[in-house]
Amino acid sequence: MLFFKLSLFIFINTLGVLYSYADNAISDWVDLYNGVSYKLLDDSEKGIKVHQIRIDVTHPDVEFFIDAPKKGEDGFYVPSTKPSTFLSKKKAQVVINGTAYSPANLAPEGQPKTPDSLAIFNGIEYAPVGEENAAFLVLNDRSVKIIRNEELPNYQDNIKMALGAWHWAGVQGLLVENGEILVSDHNDDEKAVRTSIGLSEDEKTVYLVVVEGRPRQGSVFQDLVGHGVYLEDLAHIMQSIGCHTAMNLDGGGAATMVIENINNGKPLVLNTPSDHKGERATGSH
Repeated sequence: MLFFKLSLFIFINTLGVLYSYADNAISDWVDLYNGVSYKLLDDSEKGIKVHQIRIDVTHPDVEFFIDAPKKGEDGFYVPSTKPSTFLSKKKAQVVINGTAYSPANLAPEGQPKTPDSLAIFNGIEYAPVGEENAAFLVLNDRSVKIIRNEELPNYQDNIKMALGAWHWAGVQGLLVENGEILVSDHNDDEKAVRTSIGLSEDEKTVYLVVVEGRPRQGSVFQDLVGHGVYLEDLAHIMQSIGCHTAMNLDGGGAATMVIENINNGKPLVLNTPSDHKGERATGSH
């Protein structure tokens, strides 16, 4: 979805019990690049593994962007690409997956895909609003916002990049709004791999999160990943790390967080993929 050039407690409501995670389950923030740092929550006892990226929006070396579309006979499309491949091609430093896309079938790199939620690149809308209720915006002045879709007309002449949330299990995308958790139950949900993006109250810090879990049957990574979380859990994670607003992105086998290895400049996939063959070629970054 997004690319960048460039002692805490986390509470997770799982099976009706609010857990707090001890300091020894959480690493310290590690500076990766100018304005970008990383932290890992790895609690094997509770089956939780959460990769977190924190980005200083005000740093002059930080830039946000999404997939650039191509024009085909039937309109705009995005070639399916593994996030690590995209990082190398775009010379980015951080890449995560974005929203869901169609067709949703597993496919090799280069296959045409269309985002199922809003997508705007350099002011050009190439995928309309779908069933989601929120979007992450990058404005022309480099500021960022997470807004409800009904607010889009207020920014339509000032949007440089935009990507819509992903709706799932009765949740239309927004997880946290004005510091309050919007997801109150998980009756239609199940534990799964998750990706989310959030924003601090002053809109100066962006948080990216990928939660590992539930590998496909036969995955060689079966014993390496966490158990996954409900969307309600994901909302608690985003709120606890400092998000005033946060929204859900595509999860499952698409969920990926890749950074540029600071030692050799090559892509480094931080999470363990849930697909049995590893990293998935996705249609939204």
